[in-house]
Amino acid sequence: MRRRGASRRPPDGLSCLPLTLGRKAKGHGTRRLVLGVALVITAGTLVLLLNRPALPTEHGKTGVPRQAGTAAAAPSEKDPSELHGTIRFINRLARAVRVSGDHVAARDTMLQITDDTRILVRDRHGSFEDLREGDRIRASYQNRSGMNIARAIDVAIPGSR
Repeated sequence: MRRRGASRRPPDGLSCLPLTLGRKAKGHGTRRLVLGVALVITAGTLVLLLNRPALPTEHGKTGVPRQAGTAAAAPSEKDPSELHGTIRFINRLARAVRVSGDHVAARDTMLQITDDTRILVRDRHGSFEDLREGDRIRASYQNRSGMNIARAIDVAIPGSR
């Protein structure tokens, strides 16, 4: 017969697991809370890592991965392509913008802005700092070594200013 106040321990040294059903073992709620917080932090870190913006690399190019299936549809290095859409994200460090096209099936396109990129905002000369998320633009760009280099960006309808 078990003494009053003595705890039953599971076999094989699994003393951290409670044997009581329907009752919370002392300290078990704290372990569950710590595990839950660790899971949330891990999931949040993964989301941030997977959705991080492009950063400049040692060669001055952005670390933007090319989208799957874009190699065949990429514009040639000689012929400029044109894009109509809305700026969805601006990476100020990498001097790059992500533009979603006006077409339903259009994928987002990352454009690298250089010192040679001509930027017009409401028919006036502008700069990279004048671009804002939400701006509706028309851009011409060339694909050079797998990167979309913007030649010209015309802001047709400025976003929230």
